[in-house]
Amino acid sequence: MSNTICYTYHGTTGQYLFQETCQIDPIDGGTLMPANSTLTAPPSSIDEGKVAVWENNAWTQKFDYRGQQAFNSVSGMFEEITFLGDLPTGWSWDAPTE
Repeated sequence: MSNTICYTYHGTTGQYLFQETCQIDPIDGGTLMPANSTLTAPPSSIDEGKVAVWENNAWTQKFDYRGQQAFNSVSGMFEEITFLGDLPTGWSWDAPTE
């Protein structure tokens, strides 16, 4: 019986977390998949400043700016980035000049 590897990702962000060996179903011998996991391996090479993200049944790469500060034009303040991906519309690295 061979070991099946599954790849677990964060349930909200989809960010790759770790790989593990799937358990075998004691009733039918099939593979038991943990929640938020896939049998598809993430990319072996990730671009600098990005993380692997499971999205729409495939791995992609997204920028990881979390913990950095960017200007949010809606609030008019610099705020800490808490999300993965490109800066949304209305966010920038610099405050507007007047």
